[in-house]
Amino acid sequence: MKRVSGQKGLMSALLSLTILLGVGYWLVHSGMEMILRGIVSFFVAPLAIHLANEKHIWFRKNFRWVVRTSQSPLRSAALFFVFTLVSYDALNQIPYGFLVHLILLSIGSVIYWSPFMLRCPFCKPVPFMHQFSYFVITSIVFFTYHQMTFYFYQAQPTFLYMIVGIAAMLLLLLSLIVRWANSEASVDRITVEGFIQPIQQEKK
Repeated sequence: MKRVSGQKGLMSALLSLTILLGVGYWLVHSGMEMILRGIVSFFVAPLAIHLANEKHIWFRKNFRWVVRTSQSPLRSAALFFVFTLVSYDALNQIPYGFLVHLILLSIGSVIYWSPFMLRCPFCKPVPFMHQFSYFVITSIVFFTYHQMTFYFYQAQPTFLYMIVGIAAMLLLLLSLIVRWANSEASVDRITVEGFIQPIQQEKK
């Protein structure tokens, strides 16, 4: 039964990848590749993590590496930088390089969102302070890298992707602040009571 389920999952992944590459090939030739990059990075990737949380897909060994990576914000930031940003400029110069970039972009985008969104019973969520630090680092890298490429190309070929990314990051920051504030607002009665006066032990 598990083998059949695994085969179905593999077939679904291959079908999704085929559709993604087909759409990517069409968009490249229609000049709309930045729209596809934005959809993959800031819509498909967080939606995929949300569905993975609901389906408890992180229990599968094939996806444990995502869980481990999400616990290391620095590693996540490095992979996000290489797979999402650098791979576009490096592979865009070769035939069909954009299609390879789409695969790396999908992986890098999931990695980017995982410290914020990944939830599984056997792993604690990343602390909010670490999430905020990770957000600041990746946001600075994202904006600075695009500004450097604009100067290098003397043009702004990825301007639309940058704008979509900044908008998504601002929404992410708002969500992070709200969730952080809500977590701080919840009071642990026993802890607070222990600070004020010794907690009385129940008589046996």
